[in-house]
Amino acid sequence: MRDVEVIALCDVDRNMLSEAADIVSGRQTSGERPRTFSDYRTMLAETALDIVLVDTPDHWHALPAIAAMEQGADVWVQKPTGVDVIESPAMLVAARKHGRVVQVGTQRRNTPHLIEARDKVINEGLLGDVGMVEIYCYYHMRNQKNPPNATPPEYIDYEMWTGPARMLPYNEIVHPRGWRAFMEYCNGIVGDMCVHMYDMTRWLLDLGWPSHISSNGGILV
Repeated sequence: MRDVEVIALCDVDRNMLSEAADIVSGRQTSGERPRTFSDYRTMLAETALDIVLVDTPDHWHALPAIAAMEQGADVWVQKPTGVDVIESPAMLVAARKHGRVVQVGTQRRNTPHLIEARDKVINEGLLGDVGMVEIYCYYHMRNQKNPPNATPPEYIDYEMWTGPARMLPYNEIVHPRGWRAFMEYCNGIVGDMCVHMYDMTRWLLDLGWPSHISSNGGILV
């Protein structure tokens, strides 16, 4: 965006961080290369930021978001807001205490064809009374490899990557995208695509919050 200047980037993977800085400098109007950090706490202490984007694995959503609010920044944070239900209320308390704007990445609410479906189909009563909604995800999320544990690459600060989660031996599946296979870091596909689809359904039908939920599952094949 032409009126936004990216002045700082943070990542525990030095290679990805450098690549991201190159991409940003090539795209923003000023051509300036953002400062790079390996620890978000250092970044927040050394730079004055209006907006902070938290695009980490799920187990690192709450702490950087709260720290950014405490520094006076508004926050965009990926969904889900946290791995554990205690994290989300803590983030809300911080937002209210510091008067910050926080947006969660449930961007289906901004999708033009879904807005049209809500306004011109559902709200017009063309579906009649909706009695049940089934939601599916056909994305193939299972990892096909089962490599042995290994020493973390030298360009990754694996201890910082693990952060508040339980320390596990490093496995190449984990980084950069396979961490959703581990309960220590996320809630699997339910915390990923289900957040989008469930929020979309609640929004389209104006359902509010559920009164009760149940869950069952397993690796069946």
